Amino acid sequence: MKPFVLETFRIQSDVADRDFEITVFSSGKAVADRPLFVFHDGQNLFDDAKATYGRSWRLLDVLTQDDFPDCVFAGITCGEGSTRFDDYCSFPFDAFAQAKTGANRAVGGYGDRYLRFVYTELLPILHNRFPSQRRIVMGGSSLGGYISTVAALRYPAETDGIIALSNAFWVATDPLIDLIGKQGGNLGRMYLDIGDHESDEPEMNRIVMEAQARVVDAVKGMNPAGFRSEIIENGTHNEASWGDRIEEILRWFIKF
Repeated sequence: MKPFVLETFRIQSDVADRDFEITVFSSGKAVADRPLFVFHDGQNLFDDAKATYGRSWRLLDVLTQDDFPDCVFAGITCGEGSTRFDDYCSFPFDAFAQAKTGANRAVGGYGDRYLRFVYTELLPILHNRFPSQRRIVMGGSSLGGYISTVAALRYPAETDGIIALSNAFWVATDPLIDLIGKQGGNLGRMYLDIGDHESDEPEMNRIVMEAQARVVDAVKGMNPAGFRSEIIENGTHNEASWGDRIEEILRWFIKF
């Protein structure tokens, strides 16, 4: 296992009018051509004890391997309760998705504000601390994949790529398709995947995969710099499944 630093700090956001917990992993010397990974749901990345459902992605097992390239990896802990829905979707949830949440109010629609926090408040801090890490790869799973995809569209010049796993595109598919259609191109690298067992309900699984297919088709038309779309055999909607496949994806981005 290589030596590393894992630190956690808080940032008060003027944009979002609240504070955010940030966890940053770094190892070795910063290398200029390596991406700076910035992932959502940061509480689920490194430590089972902090993970929402008691199981993390166990990224430390990946990042501290002797042969894994030195990198910087930042995780943003999500907002509490339905705030996560607001932050991770730039559009209001559609009626079906709203009903699925069980929330007692309309959710979604504040994703652009959240991204302003990331790009105008958080990233300058990270760039100051790690000045050689200028290439940003945004990532996440489920709704974290949704907002990462929006980030690629809203901030194409600043986003070198995205990693979006088990995407919850189904919560507001049509507005996202419309946004993709308005994007002028010049997208960075994109990795989008979905498991073939995201839900135990066959109809829900169909809805999830259909939304994924629609977004993938739309994104491909934008000719991103590098593109991968995968259907993960026996892939399920949980941290263990995402942790099992993240190493290969990260290595693909680093060597690209």
